[in-house]
Amino acid sequence: MLREENMGKTRQIRIGTLLIVLMMFYIYSAECQFNGGVKLFGDGIFHVQRILEIRNAFLHLQMPSWVNFSTFFEIGQAVNGMYPDITLWPLVLITIFLSPQHQVVAISFLIFFLTLIVTWLCLSIRTNNIEMSFYLATIYTFSGYTLYQFLNEIQPSAAIINIFVFPIFFVSKELLGSKKIDITLICKFSLCIILIGFSHLLSLIVYGFLLGSVVLFRIFQKKISISFFVNAFLSFPLVLVGMSPIIYRVLKISSSGILEPFGKGHIKAATLPKMLNFISWWSREQLSIAALVLLIVVYCFFNSNMKSKLIRLSILEGYMFILCLKIFPWKAFNHVPLINNLQYTPWRFGIWLSVIPIIMFADNFKDYQQFIGIKISHILALLSVILSISAQSYLISGQVLRLNNDVIAQIMATTPIASEQKKTIMAMGEHPDYFPKVENVKNRKYELLPSRLDQIWNQKIKVENKSYDFVEKIGEQNLSFYVKNIKRQKGVNIELPILGYRSLDYHIALNNKKVQYKVNKQGNMVINNADIKMNSMKIDIRFIMPRVYKILLIISFISILFMLIPVIRSYRRE
Repeated sequence: MLREENMGKTRQIRIGTLLIVLMMFYIYSAECQFNGGVKLFGDGIFHVQRILEIRNAFLHLQMPSWVNFSTFFEIGQAVNGMYPDITLWPLVLITIFLSPQHQVVAISFLIFFLTLIVTWLCLSIRTNNIEMSFYLATIYTFSGYTLYQFLNEIQPSAAIINIFVFPIFFVSKELLGSKKIDITLICKFSLCIILIGFSHLLSLIVYGFLLGSVVLFRIFQKKISISFFVNAFLSFPLVLVGMSPIIYRVLKISSSGILEPFGKGHIKAATLPKMLNFISWWSREQLSIAALVLLIVVYCFFNSNMKSKLIRLSILEGYMFILCLKIFPWKAFNHVPLINNLQYTPWRFGIWLSVIPIIMFADNFKDYQQFIGIKISHILALLSVILSISAQSYLISGQVLRLNNDVIAQIMATTPIASEQKKTIMAMGEHPDYFPKVENVKNRKYELLPSRLDQIWNQKIKVENKSYDFVEKIGEQNLSFYVKNIKRQKGVNIELPILGYRSLDYHIALNNKKVQYKVNKQGNMVINNADIKMNSMKIDIRFIMPRVYKILLIISFISILFMLIPVIRSYRRE
C-alpha cells in the first residue's frame, strides 16, 4: 500500500513538473506571437493570405471564393480554389472575432494544441498507458515538423493533417490487416482520406504512394487478405462523395487551362550528407534529434516479444528516409501523373519521419520495462518543452519578418500602385501559382517575368491604347474600380488588370449595366464594344459561385455526418 502511494506521488510530481513547463512555454510563446505576430518564413506568406481570404469571406457573410480578390496581388488568382481549404474553415470561423494578426496566431496555437491532445488520446488507446502516452505526445508535438511549423513557418494545411497523423496511421494499419468486410472500418478509412483531401492534395498523393508501397510489399510476402481490397474498394464511392466539392472545383478551374504547378515533372531529392547535416530538434525535412533518441532507446532496450512488429516499423521508417534521397529512382516517376508533382521529396516524406519512432517506443515499452519507458519519455518530454522555449526565442531574434498589423495592411492594401514595402513583403510569394495558361507569365525558374510584375505592381485600366489610374474597392467575391477624367467614347475595348478563367462565370457591370467580356492572350479580362457615356466610370466584377458546388458541399457534409455515426458507435462500445 505504501509503495503504491509513493508511486502515485512520484507520478503526480512527474506530470505536475511537465504541466508547469508546458504552461511556461504557452505563456511565453503567446506573449511573443500575440504581440509580434507569427514569423513569416518560406511559404508562410502564401498560407497567411489563404487564411485572410477566408476571413474576408466570412466577414462578408459569404462562402469563401475560388478566386482571390483581396490577397495574392488582388488580381483574381485562383489560389483558394485550387488549394484545398475546407478544413481551415472551422478554425477561421471560431477565431473570426479576433484581429487578423491575432487570428492567425490563434489558429496556429489551436493546431499545435490539438496535435498534442489527439496524439495523446490516440496513443493512450493503443498502449493503455495514459502517462507515457502523454509524454510521447509532448515529445512529438514539441519537436520535428510539428514544432517547426508552429515556430518558424506556418503551414496550416499540412499541420491540420498532422493533428490526425496517428489516427490515420492506425486506421491504415487496421485496413491492411482486415480479415472481413467492416462497415465501421470503411467509414473510418474514408474519413481519413477526406480529411487529407480537404487539407492538402499533395499529402494525399504522398499517402497513396506510401500505402501503395506497403500493399505491394505485403502482396510480395503473401500477407494481405482479399478483405483489404474489398474494404478499400467500398470506401471509394464514400470518398468520392465526401471529396466531391474539392474534386469539382479543381476540375472546373483546371478546364480553363492553367500553368503547370511548380516543379512538375522535375522531382528532386536530397543527398545523404544534407539529410544528416541539418538534423535539429525542430527538423522539418529530416529525422529530428528527439526521434533519433527514441530510436536509439528502443534498440538499447529492445523488446524481443515485439521483434516482428518493431522490425516492420524500422523497415517502414528506413523506406521513408530513402524516399527523401537521390538514391531512390525518382527520375522514373517524372512522367507519372500526380506523382510527378511531388517537387522535393523531403518536403513530402521527411516531415513524417518522427511518427514511426513514437509508435516504436510506445509498442516497445507497452508491456515491457514500463518504468524505464515512462522515465525516459518523461525526461525527453521535459527537454522537448524546454528546448522549444529556447527555440521560440532564437527563431524570432534578429531581423525577421512577422505578421503584424502593418504587414497585414500592406497585404490587404487596395492601392493599384504597390508601395515598396508591399513589394518587399509580397516578393516571398512572387510565383504564378494557378495562373491561367497564357503568355508573358513566368521564366524557367517559375518566377514571374519583370513585365508581368510591372503590370501587377502598377495596375492600370486600359481603354484602347490609353492607360488610366483608378481607385479600387474590394468586397469578397467582387471588386469595384472607379475611374475619373476619362473621355467619352463608343465601341471601345476596356482591359482590366484582373485575371479571367474561361471556365468560370463572372458578372461585370459598367456603370451598373451588365456588359460582355472576354479573356485576352495575357489572361486579363476585356470588356468588348463598351460605350463610355460619362467622364467617369465604375466597373464592378463579381465571381459567380457555381450552384453545383454549393449542392456538392451540402451532400459532402451530410455524407460525412453519416460516416461518423458508425465510428462514434464503435468507440462507445469500446
